[in-house]
Amino acid sequence: MAIGANTVWLLYIFMFLTYLVAKPISVILDKLLGDEIGVVYTKGKLKRLFAMYEKDNFLNEAERKRLTAALELEHKITSDIMT
Repeated sequence: MAIGANTVWLLYIFMFLTYLVAKPISVILDKLLGDEIGVVYTKGKLKRLFAMYEKDNFLNEAERKRLTAALELEHKITSDIMT
């Protein structure tokens, strides 16, 4: 702990130096490659994915039903599910 506390300034120097190298590279790559779109699933695709996972034994039936029901919560009214 004492060594770490006394050499924290060295860490800040290395962070600054790597920032000077990494930031321009990241800006250049962002310009060249564009925005990262990522993976976007619709509710229908998610339901099919859950069914495939159930078939491949990654999910059991109860888990698939819970996940599918969670997707449908948007269409439920609170008074419909209150007991």
